[in-house]
Amino acid sequence: MSDNSRRAIIKVLCLYLGTTGVFLCVFFWFFYTKEKRHLIVQQVSELREISLEVYEILHTHKDDIPSGLKQISTDIHYPLRIYNHKNKIIYDTLYVALNESEIEQGIAIRDGKIIMEPSMHERLPKSPLLTSYLNKTSQSHGQETQKSKKKSPLSKFRENPRYKIFIQDNALDSQILLLQIKLIFYFILSLFIVGIVAYFLVRLFLKPIQEKINSLNNFIKDTTHEINTPLSIILMSIETLQTQNLTPAQMQKIERIKLASKSLSHLYKDLVAYNFPHSINNKCENLALENLLQERLDYFSPFFEQKSLQVQTHIEPSMIVASAEKMSCIIDNLLSNAIKYNKKGGHINIVLQKGLLSISDSGCGMSQTQIDKIFERYVRCNDFQGGFGIGLTLIKRICAEYNINIQAQSELGEGSTFTLLWQA
Repeated sequence: MSDNSRRAIIKVLCLYLGTTGVFLCVFFWFFYTKEKRHLIVQQVSELREISLEVYEILHTHKDDIPSGLKQISTDIHYPLRIYNHKNKIIYDTLYVALNESEIEQGIAIRDGKIIMEPSMHERLPKSPLLTSYLNKTSQSHGQETQKSKKKSPLSKFRENPRYKIFIQDNALDSQILLLQIKLIFYFILSLFIVGIVAYFLVRLFLKPIQEKINSLNNFIKDTTHEINTPLSIILMSIETLQTQNLTPAQMQKIERIKLASKSLSHLYKDLVAYNFPHSINNKCENLALENLLQERLDYFSPFFEQKSLQVQTHIEPSMIVASAEKMSCIIDNLLSNAIKYNKKGGHINIVLQKGLLSISDSGCGMSQTQIDKIFERYVRCNDFQGGFGIGLTLIKRICAEYNINIQAQSELGEGSTFTLLWQA
């Protein structure tokens, strides 16, 4: 799988998992809120049963309150506090201070635990603190509450209450924590399963594109093999051709054939360098770039003349440790692009200094979007110029190998500048 395919898969997966993750967060948050509310309502119901038991004991021992309180301490194991009708504490195992507002509303919250007076909860279902904590129960819970109002055994005590019984539930924290752990686990598991399914779906959708790319690569490799022999014959025939008795028109045709053959030779070298990098001489040496650059300028001089291009050079001695063949490939591609995308009668500026090579042209230029993609494989500046779109990709690969920083600057209609920077 190519790097572009991997990047495409990663981007699609990130986008898909991101949107799915947001959806799952919303879903699990509502589910958590509902389940938490259900736990609270369930605990309130249990506290109501305990409160009923305490009321029964107090009602049974209404003439002997101390005996009733003693039985409560024996039978009831929940922390609770009992106020009489004068709001005086007559029994306390709660040991938590409650302010007047909490006593009046009949509910308090301490570290996730509920301290509640269930009978007051029945009489004051719209208590602000209770409403904010429970967020209003579901309709079904509401119907159950209405039924409990009609049929609850506490109803016989609550019209003229002689006592306020605040009970604390210690189990709510652990249940909510367990619920959070379960939901987090299910969230991660869901996201993991979705990620696996998404990965294979993306691979499935990209498979036809990858097959086309592989087919194109195989075609280029096969073509590269097949083009070598006829190209060598053409170049050899041109070099050995007798031109003494040819007319100027015939000489012009020969020159055109020679230029076309050189272009084809340059394209062939790029294809070989890109598809068969092991076939290129990899031997590094202290390379005098000024000599190599002058040699390549001489090679491309017929192309400059054909397009009436003015070439301005500022060449100083410059050394680099690299393969001569690979550096020749870089220079050839930069010069070829400067010619190919230039206008007729335009100019090319070449600057070589210590640790710097810059090649500018007065061609069509590129937009910022094109500059961002120009080093990608098969990307071309326009469709009416030749080539496969691998020249700059090859340059980028060689520059990365030798730690050369390549920079591209361009403006539409004004031309482009490619600059190579390295440690000299």
